[in-house]
Formats: sequence, C-alpha cells, structure tokens
Amino acid sequence: MTVALCLLSFHFSKTADSSSSSNSGSFAAYALAAYLAFFSLGMGPGAWLIPSEVFSTAIRAKAMAVATTTNRIAAAFMSSTFLTAARVLTWPGFFAVLALVCVFVAILVYAFVPETKGRSLEDTALYFATITRDEQILQLEKQLQLVVAERRERERQEQTSTTTAADEGIFVSQHPTATID
Repeated sequence: MTVALCLLSFHFSKTADSSSSSNSGSFAAYALAAYLAFFSLGMGPGAWLIPSEVFSTAIRAKAMAVATTTNRIAAAFMSSTFLTAARVLTWPGFFAVLALVCVFVAILVYAFVPETKGRSLEDTALYFATITRDEQILQLEKQLQLVVAERRERERQEQTSTTTAADEGIFVSQHPTATID
C-alpha cells in the first residue's frame, strides 16, 4: 500500500511539473489499483478481523460495536475531508501523507497486535490488559488462576484417594443410589 501511494505521489508530482500526459492516466490507474488490491488484502479486512480476534467472548459484542462505530466515524471523516485535504496539501502531498499513515499503522500493528494463532481469547485479553495496565482484568485473571489451581489440587487429591482406595481393594461407587454390599 505504501509503495502504491508513493508511486501515486511521485506520479502526481511529475504530472504537475510537465504538460505531457500521454501515459499518466494509465500509470495512475495501475498505482491506484495496486493500492486497492493491497488494501483489500491487509488493512481492509484487518479492521474487522483484529477486533473479532482480540476481544474475549464476554465483551466481544460491545467491543465490536465500538470498533465498528469508530471505523465508520473515521471513514466518514476521511470521505468528508478528502478533497479539502488534497486541495490544501496538493495531490502529491496528500498521497505522501497517506503513505506515511500506512507506515505508522504498520509500525503500530507490528508493535502491538499479537499473533493469535494457537492462543485462547483469554490469553489475548490478558496480553492487552497487561499492555494497557487494566488492573480490573489483571485482578480477575489472578482470581481465576487461584480458582483453577484450587480445582486442580482438589482433582489431584480426589484422584490420589481413589487410587489409594483401589490399591486397597475397596471400590467406592459415586452413584448416589448405589449401595455397598
């Protein structure tokens, strides 16, 4: 995307300096097509994919509503200011600014968006809670870890007592209506 935007910026800076535009329309069309193709593979679906993968199921619906609203507000702002910004910055400057925004977004994604392959939603939520220092989620995670540790300890003790009883030849049924003869 950044390369396509840089090509568009370069193209518009060259066509502004010269009066010949024999191949200028087709070059701009190819550069714009490349931008749209790469947008469709990267940032386009990323705006929907990332929020759906990083929020836990407990807050996913509300988080997706916030993400969708933010996306629509940003799109409306971009659409409504596009021509004014291009007029103020000139076309080469406008496409150069968009290229810089793409670089900035790529750096943010690389720095802060985790790989979610093979990770649970809870792990991802904990990752973001750590980054944002969300004490409420971190406290809940600590409580959850304690509960899980207690449950595992109980299961281990039950398994040990069942194994001991089986070693001694005693069979205890866990069915509530069973009787021992």
